Amino acid sequence: MRAETATRESVPEGRSSQILTPDQRLRVFVSSTLQELGSERTAASEAIASLRLTPVLFELGARPHPPQALYRAYLQQSQLFVGLYWESYGWVAPGEAMSGIEDEFKLSEAMPRLLYVKVPAPKREPRLEEFLGQMRAEGSASYKHFGTAEELRELLASDLALVLTERFEATAEAVKPFPAPARDLPAPRTSFVGRVEELAHIEDVVAGGSRLVTLTGPGGIGKTRLAVEAARKLAAEFSDGVVFVPLDGVVGDELVPGAIAESLGAREVAGDAMASLVAHLSTRRMLLVLDNFEHVIGAAPIVGALLEGARQLTVLVTSRERLRLSGEHEVQIPPLSSDGEAVELFAERAASAHQGFELVPDELRVVEDICRRLEGVPLAIELAAPRMRLLTPAQLLERLSERLDLTGPRDAPVRQQTLEAAIAWSYDLLTPDEQRVFQRLGVFPGSLSIEAAEEVAGLDADVDLLDVLSSLLDKSIVYRLPHLGETRFGMLRMIREFALARLTASGELEPTLERLSDYYLRLAAQAEDGLRTTAQGQWRQTIDLEADNVRAVLTRAADRHAVGELSALTRGLFLWFWLHGNVDELREWVGLGLACSDGSDDLDRGWLLGLDGAFAVVGGDFEDGAKTLPEAEALLDNAGDRRGVATMKLVRTFGSAPLIGEKQAVAQLEDLLPEFDELGDLWAYGTALHAIGRLRVVFGDYEGAGDIFERAVEEVERVGDDFGLALASNNLARSRFAHGDVEGARLVMRRVLAHRRAKGIGFADDDHLEIVARVAHADGEHERASALVGAAERVRTQIGIPLWPPAQQQFDALLEELRAALGDDDFDAAWERGAAADTNEVEKLAVSVVGEAGPPRAD
Repeated sequence: MRAETATRESVPEGRSSQILTPDQRLRVFVSSTLQELGSERTAASEAIASLRLTPVLFELGARPHPPQALYRAYLQQSQLFVGLYWESYGWVAPGEAMSGIEDEFKLSEAMPRLLYVKVPAPKREPRLEEFLGQMRAEGSASYKHFGTAEELRELLASDLALVLTERFEATAEAVKPFPAPARDLPAPRTSFVGRVEELAHIEDVVAGGSRLVTLTGPGGIGKTRLAVEAARKLAAEFSDGVVFVPLDGVVGDELVPGAIAESLGAREVAGDAMASLVAHLSTRRMLLVLDNFEHVIGAAPIVGALLEGARQLTVLVTSRERLRLSGEHEVQIPPLSSDGEAVELFAERAASAHQGFELVPDELRVVEDICRRLEGVPLAIELAAPRMRLLTPAQLLERLSERLDLTGPRDAPVRQQTLEAAIAWSYDLLTPDEQRVFQRLGVFPGSLSIEAAEEVAGLDADVDLLDVLSSLLDKSIVYRLPHLGETRFGMLRMIREFALARLTASGELEPTLERLSDYYLRLAAQAEDGLRTTAQGQWRQTIDLEADNVRAVLTRAADRHAVGELSALTRGLFLWFWLHGNVDELREWVGLGLACSDGSDDLDRGWLLGLDGAFAVVGGDFEDGAKTLPEAEALLDNAGDRRGVATMKLVRTFGSAPLIGEKQAVAQLEDLLPEFDELGDLWAYGTALHAIGRLRVVFGDYEGAGDIFERAVEEVERVGDDFGLALASNNLARSRFAHGDVEGARLVMRRVLAHRRAKGIGFADDDHLEIVARVAHADGEHERASALVGAAERVRTQIGIPLWPPAQQQFDALLEELRAALGDDDFDAAWERGAAADTNEVEKLAVSVVGEAGPPRAD
């Protein structure tokens, strides 16, 4: 039974130029609920295909609630709309006002519509009845009734033919008579996710007049998908269309003109493909998308010639390296952010593979970790997400191994079926020298400097490393790290793992690791001196950048029981660990060295024993330090290491104060000052001064101290020892407070607070907070003071460094005064608030007592 048949009224004005002939595969979007009309959708698909059109049916594994972005993307890529309706209105997603079929209908307003309603429908849902009534009332579309799938097949085939005939007849005069491109833009099978900034940048660049735009990045970063999406958005700007030319199957540079001509449908003139291209494109305003140009990079001049001969042509290229042509605008495509677009992509693809998958808040952090492990590389995420059919996010994160064994769809291009294939595609395009350097740079787990690369690559004298690095940078094998004050390069972990596998297979892994260890042993020796001078800040930054590489070399030394290497590395870098407060980590490395140090030479064992004893003292284990440090001093004395002996004496003397008394310890520290001065050891000199100050503070002995506190601040400031400056300033503030100068103590603490904020220093927070609490107590702000001492005690517990007995007595006396001032209940409540406060809250509380400050000078 048929109703209204005014099909031609459903075709909106202004769409004529978008209706293409059937042999060009018009896309027909079929809208229906997925719970019903299965045989009817099949019949509709067959009717559409019979006219050599492309049916677009959003199935997604028959999910009951397909992602809105995905079906909208499918609809956006279609030219005709077919609606099939019966009894079900469809599922309404949370937060949405309508079902998918109504949303699809409203979004199809600008295209021809063919609508069909199955009868009878005794169980038709009220929402669907209302929706159909709105169609009739609006008069913008009409529909036909049908009873069987076979009847629908006949109706749809007939109506499609009628629509195409009427539209082509009406617009024949307006159609330009030039050959249509043989290849349209690829129709993506999945929705496009993210890349908002990159898309906007590409559009701006083209709008600004750039006619050659090259998207570069490593394999799997999403260059092709981004180029296709950008081309879709730009299509309206090119009256002669957009043509996509895949070059991955082209086996030689000389065949590129023919491949482009074939895609354009341009006839070759007298065997000259280049002449044919220029003639075909010379008067056309067109966007040409050249995909995967890296393996025919020698054909770059062809692109230059096309742009020269066709002044209205714009070329969008995807390549793992730039073309190096005049006027080229390179857009480097970065990984997706692991806490934003990468998570969105993972959730979308996981939902496509497993209809039961839904990202819940409790699993968000795990998925972020997965995306971080996959470094935000879209291909890696696309390959990993389908495993949600079998695993939970936590299981997937646990199983993500160091191997590049993630696999994808069989119908994907071979280079995209595994991560290894994607990287191998780039690797095979490298020269032998480039492959050799690439493999050897894989031993760097962190970023690397040019100097480190030169040392570890171990190239022959006739190979210029800078040229090779420049080429690897151009080919997106390495990337340059910005804003570091020096030139450094990085490599995605999955690319580095590929390089290591190739290096291992070549038999060169061990010699390359030897060169890596040698380089960082020399760097540690330089740092040992540099960290004790006015260049401390620069050396601290250098080791910060090299931290991952340093730890890799330490691990290798420990695995090989290389006592000498462990001793040299920890000796050179102990100050770096100390400045960062990583005492426990340093003691672990030292312990690994000591465990295999029997029979080692005096210098190596002396330093390992000395560092172990020194940091035992720092942790409050004075007896252990008292046993170990004298032996270390004797060994270093035998080895002739004067600075090592003096350093151990400094720590031993300071740590022995609870045993030998403050007076004797201070006298011995003062005796060490001339020796450090003679050695030119600025760090040790300043450290000895503020160690003297600390002993006087701990024991409450300010008599005859003179200007020791001010001198300590000056010396550590001269070295640039940020951590030492915080410690020395705390001592100065306690000295002023002890002399009744509350405002002087407040001023010092204000500047210390500003210094900590600027430098990110947190190791001495407990002492700092106690001093600020004393200032608040002197101001009569007992509640704030109680909260601050609660915060101070929590920090002490966290870092595991107890107060010495005299200092503990002073702290306990402060607590008793505050408890007496507030009463037990109010004191306990304030204490608990401080102990539970986060870092920002504690800092605000401290600022409320001492105020804001400028540069952190204490004088």
